Amino acid sequence: MNIAIYSPNWIGDAVMALPFVNACREQQRDARLTVIAKDWVAAIYEKHPSIDNLISQPADRLRGFGATTLTGWNLRREKFDKIYLLTDSLRSAYIAWLGGIAQRTGYSGQARGIFLSRAVRPPRALEHRSLRYFQLLSEAQDSVLQPGPGITFDDEEQDWAHRELRMMNLEKPLAVLPGSAAPARRVPADKWRSFLMPFADAGHQLLMIGGTHDATLADSIVSMLPTGTAVSIAGRQSLRQSLALLGQCAGALATDSGLGHAAANLGLPTVSIFGSENPDITRPLGQRAAIVRESVHCSPCRRNLCHNEEEPLLCLRSIDDKSMMETYEQL
Repeated sequence: MNIAIYSPNWIGDAVMALPFVNACREQQRDARLTVIAKDWVAAIYEKHPSIDNLISQPADRLRGFGATTLTGWNLRREKFDKIYLLTDSLRSAYIAWLGGIAQRTGYSGQARGIFLSRAVRPPRALEHRSLRYFQLLSEAQDSVLQPGPGITFDDEEQDWAHRELRMMNLEKPLAVLPGSAAPARRVPADKWRSFLMPFADAGHQLLMIGGTHDATLADSIVSMLPTGTAVSIAGRQSLRQSLALLGQCAGALATDSGLGHAAANLGLPTVSIFGSENPDITRPLGQRAAIVRESVHCSPCRRNLCHNEEEPLLCLRSIDDKSMMETYEQL
């Protein structure tokens, strides 16, 4: 059996899809398992023991009807027997259909049912996204919910990360992950300072990790902290390199973000700040993962942009400054 899994398009969702990947491997031990992912999330799946092949799709090859159609036709050469679509987009269903894949399983909606051989009705009740993926497995059993391999690195990657930290005079620093794709989930720099000062006072080394779009915020936070307390590498490393460095850290403090999910998946003691989103749906999964939040009248709004014009980012600014330190110490 030649099986494909079409990955979600966001880093956090890709991390939450790893238990599904492990479940597929557990149920289909003799199958060839391929993950198809956008190039900006493919690093999550590299070197994973449950995956035989990884197809990374550059974003520019999926822009427009013609490029999408060509992607689907090119998929035919892989001769897949079955595909699970973990995205809800019409585009991914169309690509799978054009790829000549006989068994195409995904959630109905967005008028894509005509391209699916098995259209699953989305659950009505709110549930964690990782469980939502499991609903696509018709053979799903409780056993598939057991922990399995997460983000994986080889010895060379781990040695590289160790050397990089040593060159920065860091040893088991505390990772700070300030970025988020949604503005409503980004903690302002001055609030980050309030959260981080107790850690700085306790002697923790702080390492800011993030993408290019997080660099300005990370640099601003560093400038607000005592000299020598924090270092930022945001925007200076690839996602795969950032993940390897994250894996060498002692713990993580994060916004509601993809890297927060990665930290928890790597087994780090991880505290994530939640505001606009519902943690019952998207909280990071891990034995040492926790969240801090404050219930206010406008949250969780589940919006990407804050709509509270009178009290912008009230859900984030209302969180007690000491809560991150207190929560982290309990992990």
